Amino acid sequence: MNQTIYINYNGKKVPIIISECSEPEYSKEWWIHVFCEQANLDQDYMIQDLWWLLQIIPNLIQEQSKLKKSDFIRFRLSSKEKEKIYKIAKAKWFSTLSSYLRNIAINQ
Repeated sequence: MNQTIYINYNGKKVPIIISECSEPEYSKEWWIHVFCEQANLDQDYMIQDLWWLLQIIPNLIQEQSKLKKSDFIRFRLSSKEKEKIYKIAKAKWFSTLSSYLRNIAINQ
């Protein structure tokens, strides 16, 4: 099951892709995966939370637009280091390595 719905945000159609969960522990029928690039969403939700989620997505998009980044930092690391950092970030529910590393650097 893969379904794309669209919401209107500032006159633009924003796609939201709803699909079955790929994680085995969430593969029950009451879990769905929601992806919306503009809102920085890419995670699993209980199907009963979908209505609530659709209500707040415009707010999430607005917050993401405020957080547009223009500067970047590059550094080198080994493949093993990168994989280890990625696993930790995923376990802590971060959608990207950048968001995880930014959170560590700013909040600690």
